[in-house]
Amino acid sequence: MASVKSFSKAYTAFRISNNSDATVISLGITKNNVDDYRYHVVVNDSVEVVHWTKPQLEKLYGAKKLYGFIGKFNYPGKQVLVEVVNTKNYQIRDGVIFDWRRIVKPVTANLIIHGAIRSAGDTSRIIPDSIKEKNPPYEAKHDPITNEITEIKYTEGNVSAIQLILKDHPTIEYNVSIVNTDDNEYGFWGGTDENGFQSNFILRSLPTLPGTYKIIIRPRIGGNIDLTNQTLVIPVVILPRHLLNEKASLKQMLPYVVAALLIIGLLFWLYRRNTNIKLVSSAQAKQNTALKLRSIRAQLNPHFMFNALTSIQNLVNKKDMEGANHYLSRFADLTRKVLNTGDRDLISLEDEIKILDDYLQMEQLRFNFQYDIKIDNEINQANTEVPAMLLQPFVENAVKHGVANLREKGMVKVEISKTDNNLLLTINDNGSGFQKKTQETLNNSFGLKLSEERIQLLNEIYKDHPVKLSVQSDTTGTTVTITLSNWIS
Repeated sequence: MASVKSFSKAYTAFRISNNSDATVISLGITKNNVDDYRYHVVVNDSVEVVHWTKPQLEKLYGAKKLYGFIGKFNYPGKQVLVEVVNTKNYQIRDGVIFDWRRIVKPVTANLIIHGAIRSAGDTSRIIPDSIKEKNPPYEAKHDPITNEITEIKYTEGNVSAIQLILKDHPTIEYNVSIVNTDDNEYGFWGGTDENGFQSNFILRSLPTLPGTYKIIIRPRIGGNIDLTNQTLVIPVVILPRHLLNEKASLKQMLPYVVAALLIIGLLFWLYRRNTNIKLVSSAQAKQNTALKLRSIRAQLNPHFMFNALTSIQNLVNKKDMEGANHYLSRFADLTRKVLNTGDRDLISLEDEIKILDDYLQMEQLRFNFQYDIKIDNEINQANTEVPAMLLQPFVENAVKHGVANLREKGMVKVEISKTDNNLLLTINDNGSGFQKKTQETLNNSFGLKLSEERIQLLNEIYKDHPVKLSVQSDTTGTTVTITLSNWIS
């Protein structure tokens, strides 16, 4: 049973689930006022089967007085409205609705989408208007024949409520719910809507995540009635938000996008400018260091030649013409090799060893010492480059300050080896080591000072391949080790 409003008067409605009769009587109608009343009967809210008629008087069911008998009704599968009015005072009226219908599937009469407030005047919109938009924030599909709603689609965040207006079923209450694909319920509305009607529902507890959902509307009736075909299901698709698909969002974001691109462009320009400055500065520093290295090389060569000429002069003064001529021949060959590599910072290890061997042979004529050059067989001498004349000053120091006075007992050993990717250059002599007097002599050695300065400059240029110098000395001799780190790939 439910209440139905007719203008300002509410009529009682009854649902009859079988084919029972419905009898209508009015105890307020008596023989004194029966002439003032009329009744009519309307089927399915459209066809008047009984026009306004005067009621009969009956005295049944144990009644002691006459009362108005309206009639006995039975309309299986239909809805009947029986309305009684006082012809002299329309305010005196009453009615009743009987519903024998077995098909009570809800039918949508209208749908209103309440959009999220984004600007003034944009609080809600009826679907037919929004469909006309090129990219509507929400839309609904309709069956072209029945005009029934077949799908509701909108973008997340664009809808705050969905309002369903159903065709009036006065005797039926409905349950409305929203579920996801797993039938998990998000919102439920039972019985009448918030205004007391059975035909107007505003669904506010809507899902917030994108996905596919269903609005399910089913009649709330008892009895053994199969509701499978009596239920209305409306699919709801919530799309993820894509800002670039919304014109308003794109217009709002455009200034920020332009500003971001300008900032990125400015930062990139500053980065390139700073990088170029560093590259130019690094190139200038490297060039300056290279110039200093060549300057040291230029100083080493005259120093080497001066010492060689001094040795030749000593042989001439001793009237050792044969030794002087042989020494001079060696010196000429050595000078040619040094001059040929004078414009190169790096030369092959093979050329470096040849220069070193010629020098030791030449000095051997003067001091009569022994020497030995040993190279690791795994090292490719022709393809391995080293700084030009890197070893000569240290070998010269070993000869003059280490083994010169030992004569034939003196021994100078040069060993070239590798450890991992490092190239090790070792010069060893069996002299008396760095005694006080000898140390002062070494400190005043022009060639050794230039070599130490040269190693410092090499480390500035070859930062990824540092050059390390180690000197160990005692009374049994001196060992100089030069390590070229990460030099061999």
